[in-house]
Amino acid sequence: MKSNQGIISTILCTALVAVVPAVASAQVATSLINEGDPLPAAGVGHAVSFINNTAVNGVGGFSATLSSSDGATTLSHAWGNATGGAGAIIRTEAVVGVYDQQSWESFFGMDDVGQIAYSPLCTNTSTGATGLDCVFVDATPLAVEDEPIPSLPGKVFRFASRAGITNNGMAYWVSGINDGTTGASEGNGLFVPAGVLLKTGDVIAGLPAPLDTNAADFDVRFSAQGSHYIIGVDTTASTTADVFMLLDGAPIPSGGGLMGEGQPVPGGLPGENWDNFDFLGVNENGDYMVTGDTDATTTSDEFISFNGNILYREGDVVDGETLSGSIEGAYMNEAGDIAYIWDIVDVVNGGTMEALYLNDRLLLKEGDAVDLLGQDGLTESNSLVANFTGITALTMGPNQNLYFTADIDVNGTSSTTDDIEGFFCIGIGQWTDLGNSLAGTGGIAPVLVGSGTLVPGTAATLTLTDALPNSQAWLFIGLSQINLPFKGGTLVPANDFLVPGLSVDISGGLVLAESWPALPSGMVVYFQYWVMDAGGPAGASASNALSGTTP
Repeated sequence: MKSNQGIISTILCTALVAVVPAVASAQVATSLINEGDPLPAAGVGHAVSFINNTAVNGVGGFSATLSSSDGATTLSHAWGNATGGAGAIIRTEAVVGVYDQQSWESFFGMDDVGQIAYSPLCTNTSTGATGLDCVFVDATPLAVEDEPIPSLPGKVFRFASRAGITNNGMAYWVSGINDGTTGASEGNGLFVPAGVLLKTGDVIAGLPAPLDTNAADFDVRFSAQGSHYIIGVDTTASTTADVFMLLDGAPIPSGGGLMGEGQPVPGGLPGENWDNFDFLGVNENGDYMVTGDTDATTTSDEFISFNGNILYREGDVVDGETLSGSIEGAYMNEAGDIAYIWDIVDVVNGGTMEALYLNDRLLLKEGDAVDLLGQDGLTESNSLVANFTGITALTMGPNQNLYFTADIDVNGTSSTTDDIEGFFCIGIGQWTDLGNSLAGTGGIAPVLVGSGTLVPGTAATLTLTDALPNSQAWLFIGLSQINLPFKGGTLVPANDFLVPGLSVDISGGLVLAESWPALPSGMVVYFQYWVMDAGGPAGASASNALSGTTP
């Protein structure tokens, strides 16, 4: 076991430097786990067989639902890390009390302490009932098919689906409602542990009619602390004008009308009305995102709106590419940043291809290379994006770290028979561990961890532990990787920012302010500490290298 031999934190702050070397700006899509990867923690012989949707929390954590198989048994899991470290199984289907869980629905959520809200099928081992649709938070059942609804006396759950959870731990889901005596369906509703927020038959002020049988749409989002929620609802009005958007249970005003089918689009094309709605987002400020279609021509009807105003529509040119066709996924974080997967015009081959954007920036598209191996933050020329997958598989953390699933063509061809599905992160402001540490005294290597965002004027922190005490350390900072053999190890960063002779006394636990220039968005920066250590191969030990990306 490693001992904590020394610690120093380096705070990177705003400063000007005379020269910044010109390098390419880029974000690398790096795989966190892939289809076919061994998953020994799930059992002997288990490997990842399928990857579903993704989730994030407010402290940099990430997760995905996935399945593993040993060829005979298939298990559902939530995999990731609630604080953003190395991924591992967080939760697996299990026997919980009288409920024997089987396969999970792909929709789920994770809060800031790593609790997982999910929807498994269950068998009640006490009654023998099978195929029960349920919602759990960790080992606590919140809704079980055919069991009583606490907030609605005489009613039982008909189904339980689309589980989610806020950063502070409030679960939410959509459930069907049955009469507990006759078994007759009474529609559905949006639920939280305290009760039902809205349901079939409700009369909501401002809407033209009561809520219909499928009152609560499955697309629903809550803000980080649960202060706000946004959902589409179906009413008993005319089928061409029956769906409306609600914010905190009230209709959303829009251009003198409401944000609903058949209602005018403010600032839209002549005579343009809202038609249907898809992906949603809301933050603690009450800002909201809605995607969908208007009733405009099919070449300009798809849209992303922010606070009711269209930001992007089909036919727009964004970062040099023309948006065309369908939005495959969209997500808004607490800062109001919007990530989306949208088809763009393929000017080379004709037709369209899927592309991943963050706000106005194109990050990745079909045919681009990725780091499928997930080992060094560098792309492999034969690992090409074939398709973005999942239903709500695109999510984004507080530091603009994007998580998504994609099929990767591993032979650089157009064939789909050699595709591998992966769970990826594009680190906009994210830290990536590049390895290449070098052990010193006692066989211990220093450990370097990054946190915060590489934005001038903000606190991005490098923390060094397990370094030899009463020694000196040099921090190398570069805008490229040189991977140079050095003192028995590997020097990863180029020394673009190294101040000659700069050193730190490890024993003092000091905080050192380094010069940090205003770099362009999307710049990758590399870091590594080297320590004077007589126990190292050439009198030195080295930390692992890190890369971070400016947002």
